[in-house]
Amino acid sequence: MRNKKIGIIICMMLLITSLSVSASIEEELTQSDYLMDETEEILLIIDQCIAPDNGSGTADLPADCPYESSEDPFYIINGLPPDSTIELDPIFDDFYNIVRTPGGPLGGEVLEFDATLELVVTGTGDLTGFNRYLAVPVSFEIHTAPRTPGDPVQTFISEIYQLVGELFGDPDFCVFRIKAGSFYGLPSPGQFILTKMPSGNFNIDSFFDITYQIEFEGCPGSILQDYMGTTVGTTRLQQGIEFLNDPPNKPVISGATYGKAGNVYEYTFITIDPDGDDIWYYTDWGDGTNTGWMGPFSSGTTHLQSNVWVEGNYTIRCKAKDLYNAESEWGILDINMPRTKALTFQFLLRSLEKFPLLYKILNTIVI
Repeated sequence: MRNKKIGIIICMMLLITSLSVSASIEEELTQSDYLMDETEEILLIIDQCIAPDNGSGTADLPADCPYESSEDPFYIINGLPPDSTIELDPIFDDFYNIVRTPGGPLGGEVLEFDATLELVVTGTGDLTGFNRYLAVPVSFEIHTAPRTPGDPVQTFISEIYQLVGELFGDPDFCVFRIKAGSFYGLPSPGQFILTKMPSGNFNIDSFFDITYQIEFEGCPGSILQDYMGTTVGTTRLQQGIEFLNDPPNKPVISGATYGKAGNVYEYTFITIDPDGDDIWYYTDWGDGTNTGWMGPFSSGTTHLQSNVWVEGNYTIRCKAKDLYNAESEWGILDINMPRTKALTFQFLLRSLEKFPLLYKILNTIVI
């Protein structure tokens, strides 16, 4: 009779284990669904500026990325009818004839180069409907302060010393000249931040608060006929920072929640970075030890770690960060490491709490 009872108990334990495994699989599927749900709110990187290491632990400037206005466009106001303006949305691109000379007034480097100023032109007020695209050849001279090659983050000030450009042969603008920079009494200070990436390339973050002067004269027969004037304005030109970065999603931790003190247990960690960036994991085992930052790992791939506990209850915590050090929330998994002798019975009792009918039957058999 005693053997029969033992057999029934063993069968019930196998049944409970099977049900627990099924529940665990269902939970993991739910966690996977949760990961996929979070990726629906992805923010895409828009204009991140990347430049290669030039072999000396820094990047050559200017980087091959456009400068665009992040605030107001350029304006032509003076010389136009009242309540009328011409808005010119600027993009400086296609840098060529680049000459880099060490030194200069700021002690870093003098950058001389040519570029194309692309302008999307929009009239307002009496000039509503006047829409054009202009491509103006321009020349730059930029001065930079010193930087420290080899540093993971290199931050240094800069200024546009001279920017000059002129348009020829346009049917609407018989005169169109633009200039900026301290050489003309139009201060245009700026800054560069070069951040080393895991790939070895540099992320370039640069801006200039440019004070510009635009002189124009309309052509006969054009909508701008008889209009002329000079406008001075200020706006910010940016290169390489017009992107949105989300931190990784909260990591999901999978592994044993009950075990034998002194044994090695392996756990899997997984999360998704909405931007697809590489991920680093930091795991706190709840016993006074941690892994430190481990990585990089590709977004959406499994990371394995193992640990050994003494008897007790613990909370495993894990967070993730991307290459921009944006950190996720903590993922959490509670575990219990009871004494070896009590493991089977305690596991059975805890499992039976989820199945009241089986608990009642087993209780009747044992009693």
